[in-house]
Amino acid sequence: MAKRFDSSRGGRGVGMDARFPHSPAETAKVELVLFGVLSPDEIRQMSVAEIHYADTMENGKLKTGGLSDPHMGTMGTVDRKIQCQTCMAGMAECPGHFGHIELAKPMFHIGFIKTVLTIMRCVRFNFSKILADEDNTQFKQALKIRNPKDRLRRIYDACKSKEFCARGDDLCIQEHEGADEPVKKRGVCGAQQPNITVDGMKMAVEFRARKKKSDYKEQVPEPVGRKQSLSAERVRIEEGELLSGTLCKKTLGTGAGSLIHVICIGIGDVIADAATMENINQTISKAKSDVKELIKQARDKQLEAEPGRTMMESFENKVNQVLNKARDDAGSSAQKSLSESNNLKAMVTAGSKGSFINISQMIACVGQQNVEGKRIPFGFSDRTLPHFTKDDYGPESRGFVENSYLQGLTPQEFFFHAIGGREGLIDTVVKTSETGYIQRRLVKAMEDIMVKYDGTRLIWNAQKIFKIDTRACSDMHPMEIVEAIDKLQERLKVVPGDDVVSIEAQKNATLFFNIQLRATFASKRVLNEYRLTREAFEWIIEEIVSRFSQSLVAPGEMIGCVATQSIGEPATQMTLNSFHYAGVSAKNVTLGVPRLREIINVAKNIKTPSLSVYLKPEVNKNKELAKSVQCALEYTTLRNVTHATEVWYDPDPTRTIIEEDVEFV
Repeated sequence: MAKRFDSSRGGRGVGMDARFPHSPAETAKVELVLFGVLSPDEIRQMSVAEIHYADTMENGKLKTGGLSDPHMGTMGTVDRKIQCQTCMAGMAECPGHFGHIELAKPMFHIGFIKTVLTIMRCVRFNFSKILADEDNTQFKQALKIRNPKDRLRRIYDACKSKEFCARGDDLCIQEHEGADEPVKKRGVCGAQQPNITVDGMKMAVEFRARKKKSDYKEQVPEPVGRKQSLSAERVRIEEGELLSGTLCKKTLGTGAGSLIHVICIGIGDVIADAATMENINQTISKAKSDVKELIKQARDKQLEAEPGRTMMESFENKVNQVLNKARDDAGSSAQKSLSESNNLKAMVTAGSKGSFINISQMIACVGQQNVEGKRIPFGFSDRTLPHFTKDDYGPESRGFVENSYLQGLTPQEFFFHAIGGREGLIDTVVKTSETGYIQRRLVKAMEDIMVKYDGTRLIWNAQKIFKIDTRACSDMHPMEIVEAIDKLQERLKVVPGDDVVSIEAQKNATLFFNIQLRATFASKRVLNEYRLTREAFEWIIEEIVSRFSQSLVAPGEMIGCVATQSIGEPATQMTLNSFHYAGVSAKNVTLGVPRLREIINVAKNIKTPSLSVYLKPEVNKNKELAKSVQCALEYTTLRNVTHATEVWYDPDPTRTIIEEDVEFV
């Protein structure tokens, strides 16, 4: 870019630094501004140093001729202690100077290549004559266009189908036909240049099914590379049609009529009725008035500090509770107003995508935006943004978004919402590496764990021969068989555990097996049909237990890696930092990935130690009484609840001399 000034006028600009004396001369006026690209000669004239080396430093100093040449001033370094070698000014005053690199070969400007090629394709190289006929109507219309880019494009359209210029003689054609082949040169140094060719990947196909010599025609199957499925490949879908058959792109694809159905959601699905919106607005207004009352109490010093908290922490905790309750109440009102035919509600209820929190934020209120579990802190002097007054602790100025996504957010709310979303993005990035490293350490610790079954080699077709006398009576009682089968069913565990879910899962997993077991080993069949002796029956029972254990996991299975993957996969779904407000004086409890890291590292000093205290029946039903107990226990030590301490010598692990501990042994 070049600027031309009136040479008769001089002086300094209006915006000069106050440290320099001001000139009374009139400021020069810009008459013309020309935009262009510097030519190589202009670049050399403006340059203060030629760059020869790719290095920046040499012996701890800026290298002359390097990328940080000291003649370039601030262009080469930002160190304030170094003086510019061109203007001899410090780094604060030096405007910076340009250097240049002399290229080994002339280079085309990357920004002009496309335009230059277009122009060259319109011109006959030997005669510098345009390829299009000047009498052509299309060419004449192109010349009338004033926009140079459009004009060039239209001229190129008229010339791109021409190979030779429109001269009357055949000189162009004759020259083209009689021209010598251009001499091909490789490189500039004269060294022998190798010919490099790129070969494609070669694949050999082996026809395993060869045609046999026979009198009848036999079709030889084509070689296929299909991976065999591990399942039975039986498909039968009733409600979504396709009753049995093979799945293909037509049935599983994204086109119409496929098995995968989509839920269409419109803007009408997130619009609540007038009564619901009135209820939502009243809920939010009440919450804002409650917060104002809390602010007034705090300023008048009437707000009581909770145990273990300062006045400010107690105030912030109560404000957060009020605003979160308002968001939940408004959201529940919005959810109740949705009909059963609402597409959004159907999608959430079916578990396809989304949750009821998303419905609440779309219809009712987005809610309080938090950073590290707290309201948006003051970023400027005593305020979050310049749009608010100083010392404003109200809901709006500290990140409460009262509008819904349907209503639209104000600029301030949008900014606070972006702050809250940024924390989630950072957590996602950080937790990926955290959980990946945890999983890697677990793999290294457990990679050699495998199933060995007491170190013995398994014989799958194990057999034992018993001599059964079909004429002799069995030495077993029918009740023995029934009791043995009942005990066997209890021993065969797929899902261990005593909770309700585990018991139900165990029942579902072994239901058909137990039916088959009781039908096969009915007492009548064992005594009359099989005529098993006690020894044979007991061997069969133990063999069933052994085969059942073998079927749970294959011998040689590397269960250490499987266990690690079972831990690592849910860990990647965890939120890195989870905050919750369990009550009036509950602190933030470490959850998610940090807590998992503490457990795996067996950390001696955990960040937030917590204790679960089970309340008595007369207290645990009342929320206020439970809160009072929680506040009273805030700083309760072991000394306060210990009546007496004694040390007993009780070395036998199978028995105890302490009466109170008998039930635990």
